[in-house]
Amino acid sequence: MEFGNQLKELKGESGVPDAIKKAKDDFRYVLSRSNYTAPAQLEYQSICKGAATLGYALAVPFNIEQKMFTVPANLVKTDDPKMYVAAVCYKEGTPIDLLMFNSALFAKKAKPIKYDKKNGRYVLKIKDIKHASMEKFAFGFVIGNL
Repeated sequence: MEFGNQLKELKGESGVPDAIKKAKDDFRYVLSRSNYTAPAQLEYQSICKGAATLGYALAVPFNIEQKMFTVPANLVKTDDPKMYVAAVCYKEGTPIDLLMFNSALFAKKAKPIKYDKKNGRYVLKIKDIKHASMEKFAFGFVIGNL
């Protein structure tokens, strides 16, 4: 059993909250259904089509009933245009949608993103994931433009 724990630590899975593990797994599943793959890195998942890496994402859970979620600022690489924050949207614990936010948006701190200096996190407030303003962040739209 000790070997299994050491292997989890090497994979970067030790101490990761269950909600984030679930978001990563659900993100990989959605990509696989779209003929893409998502090999895991430490905090990120690559977005690959065949042998080409198109970008990488930080998968985070978003419970839509709460209408907001946070992302640790130190994990968002605002200067890398290939980096995305993948918000896996959940309703009552079931994944229902996936929104992809390019890291450049975090540098601008454009809507729906606000920076919380006190806690070193970005806060994203989204009232309605189906609103027309969210279409440009929809998984299908973003992945189609990679």
